[in-house]
Amino acid sequence: MKKLVTLTASALLMGSIATGASAAETTTGTVTDTTYTSPTTGTVSTKFVGNNNGFSFTNPTAWNERVSSQEFTGSALSEMGESGVYLVNFTYTPTDTNATPVTFASIRGYDSAVWNSIANKETLGTPLNTTGSTIYVLSKAASNPFTSSEDMNAFNTLLQSLDSGSLQNFTVNPMTGTLPGAPIVTGDDPDKVSTNPTPTIQLTSMTPFYKAPGGAMMGYLAPQKLDTTGNGTTTPANGQWIEIYTWMGMAWIVVE
Repeated sequence: MKKLVTLTASALLMGSIATGASAAETTTGTVTDTTYTSPTTGTVSTKFVGNNNGFSFTNPTAWNERVSSQEFTGSALSEMGESGVYLVNFTYTPTDTNATPVTFASIRGYDSAVWNSIANKETLGTPLNTTGSTIYVLSKAASNPFTSSEDMNAFNTLLQSLDSGSLQNFTVNPMTGTLPGAPIVTGDDPDKVSTNPTPTIQLTSMTPFYKAPGGAMMGYLAPQKLDTTGNGTTTPANGQWIEIYTWMGMAWIVVE
């Protein structure tokens, strides 16, 4: 069978770091998944781990309890009209209670084919890796919005921690994560493998999978051969759906 779903990139956002204010908004459509993590106060552990263990890096020493993070899936970005397959915003919460928290840095993931086709990459930020299915790009705020000396100095320190354009010990885990660079489904778990012969399906590119036909997207699967349950259905909006076994239990993909 040939894959029907084609990954596309929305129009590139230029000139500023996007905030997460509209992440909770929903739009109509077959896929309405706008899942994102709630802000996690204090990314002060030894490492920040993002994209469901898709990458990690050592937190700069300047990042203290006033730094929080918010992650967005590729489907959430699409719902928001933004580009990329993944985004995490890092936000500073000021000591001035009258001031608003401000995003000082972002890491956006691009499908590698899309990234390589962009002519003006330098306007989007600095790539943290150059190989793999997903290219993670670091960008930072262009200016300091604070007027109080304490918050102004703290924000400047955060920006200076990114002056090198890199993050210490940045590592991509290519066989994990919910987005491109996604897992291979192994057949060594008897609870997730059919005991009866059922058709298999060969994935030839990164493929989104869903909780139910037309339901919320759970992530992406790497090219591989998969066991199916033998169940299938057809919806007017998407066409033929096939139920498969994954490491997260049973799920659905679109085929033709």
